[in-house]
Amino acid sequence: EKCQETGIQGREDGIVNLLHYEDAAAACLAALSVGSGVTSGQTYLISDGHPTTRRGICESALKHEKYASFELPKFLGGVEGPRGKIYDGSMSDDALQWKPMYRSFDEFMSS
Repeated sequence: EKCQETGIQGREDGIVNLLHYEDAAAACLAALSVGSGVTSGQTYLISDGHPTTRRGICESALKHEKYASFELPKFLGGVEGPRGKIYDGSMSDDALQWKPMYRSFDEFMSS
């Protein structure tokens, strides 16, 4: 509701990598399960593998019944500056033998 009144800071095409909190917890458990032989001294990058934009987050949210009556907010950022980074966590997924339960934020909001 507040976003409708004030708008969203940043550019609407800004890239955001997301991960549902249940998937984050499952990735941690997967790291514990595979053991220190795999994880010792390693850093893992975990994401759902489907980066989206700020606008994409809002469009996906509108698919949920809780937000269906809302409209897209105004984005206050321009087009200058970096858009963000797209992460590839596939090596982490393979090493931990893990996949997210929710393939993307859009899939989660549509369910």
